[in-house]
Amino acid sequence: MTAPLPRAISHLDGPEPQPGRPAGPLIGPCRSCGSATLYPVLDLGAMPLANAVLTEAGLGRPEPRHPLEVLFCPGCALVQIGTTVAPEDLFSHYAYFSSYATTAVECAESLAVSVIQRRGLGPGSLAMEVASNDGYLLRHYVAQGVPVLGIDPAANVVVAAEAAGVRTICGFFGPELAEELRASGRMADVLHANNVLAHVPDVNGFASAIGRVLVDRGDLALEQASMQGIKAWARRHPEQLNDLLNSNPSYVFFRELPAGLNGPLGALGVPLTAGRSIAIDPRHVPLGAPVFVATTWPNSPKPLNRLMLAQDTGGAIRGAVRADFFWGYGDAAGREAGRMKQALRMWVLLPHGYPVPGGVAHQ
Repeated sequence: MTAPLPRAISHLDGPEPQPGRPAGPLIGPCRSCGSATLYPVLDLGAMPLANAVLTEAGLGRPEPRHPLEVLFCPGCALVQIGTTVAPEDLFSHYAYFSSYATTAVECAESLAVSVIQRRGLGPGSLAMEVASNDGYLLRHYVAQGVPVLGIDPAANVVVAAEAAGVRTICGFFGPELAEELRASGRMADVLHANNVLAHVPDVNGFASAIGRVLVDRGDLALEQASMQGIKAWARRHPEQLNDLLNSNPSYVFFRELPAGLNGPLGALGVPLTAGRSIAIDPRHVPLGAPVFVATTWPNSPKPLNRLMLAQDTGGAIRGAVRADFFWGYGDAAGREAGRMKQALRMWVLLPHGYPVPGGVAHQ
């Protein structure tokens, strides 16, 4: 049995339109793929916060409670909760100290020693951990002479980490803090984030994509961050490939399809057509809608203007004027897809009076 050729898609994006009035109430969006529709799975009602241990003085007062409803996203299969509690309420004072779990500490030591040896870390390196707690992991880097920086929002565990010799910032990790660290020259050679993503409301904002990770490492120039550039880097650095793949939060799953299909099945369950199918963000563009695309051929000023169909979705396609262009099968399609990172304009053709997803104004 021969394996099917990988489908070739490429990324297009354009300026965001100004949002208008929402078309109607929706459950969502999904924390991962942005799908507008989530299905309820389990409703546990209003629950108190975990680790919010009451003091004796607080026993007679009402305990804060929050909705705890489990939802399922049909777009990416992520199971998630529907209500986000303010991170300050959850983590500013944290009752759990990781160092109390001796098995976790032993595992952390083994991990630190392995990473130091594998990456050749030393006094000129920097090991960083997000949600570093009381320094249960980073203290093992300190013991090996590797500089460290922990980041944790809970003031009480930060005090314990500092007492153990682990330099720690008390705050939440996000784009703003990351930019401050970059500006001050504190760039990590290795960054740990153990048991963190499950606690992060914006998982895509927290995690970095594969091309950007390479650029930040200095391993790849920004203009080389194409499929071909990443493949070439992987061939030159096979010993670093596993670390690179493990740094990417996106996953692709494959399943065998019946022989004889004209193309891979998109989100609508129908085969995609090379050069005529695009993947879109369904929060803004209805699946099945005809879309006129105005862009250019890859790395060329030659116009590429055509009517296409919105037949698929993707977790990395977020925004009203963003699309992935399906090029088809084989090496030639792969070359076009790997080079294409073009700007575009999109006209979505809808029946008069049709409610526009995301509330984008239309005439």
